[in-house]
Amino acid sequence: MKRIVLLPAALFCMVCAAGSKGTAVAAENVSDSKPKLVLPRAEYDFGKINSKGGTVKHDFMVHNVGTAPLVIIKTYTSCSCTEAKYPRKPIMPGDSAAITVSYNPRTQSGSLFKAIQVYSNDPAKRSVITIKGKVE
Repeated sequence: MKRIVLLPAALFCMVCAAGSKGTAVAAENVSDSKPKLVLPRAEYDFGKINSKGGTVKHDFMVHNVGTAPLVIIKTYTSCSCTEAKYPRKPIMPGDSAAITVSYNPRTQSGSLFKAIQVYSNDPAKRSVITIKGKVE
């Protein structure tokens, strides 16, 4: 009688253990999901810019080629004459968004080279966008 009760109980435990192992593997695969930020074009040349012509802008496309939502956390510009506006909502896998970089040449002249650092939840952590040109 004990064998009849123990056999189904043992089978039940084996099935539960196998099922939980499958769940752990599935959970492990989900935790392997990572966003991946790709900038197909990370540099832009404005060419000649009139110092009295006002602010110039360019959109840099950001693609998430990863398997998890991409979140841009912050951007840093190399001077106060440069500004970067980025999407506040997550960029889903396979989707794209724009980072708009604007530059005000009002107080500068000569060669222009500015770097914008983009921080996100991509494991690579940081990407760099650059703008260049000549202010006349």
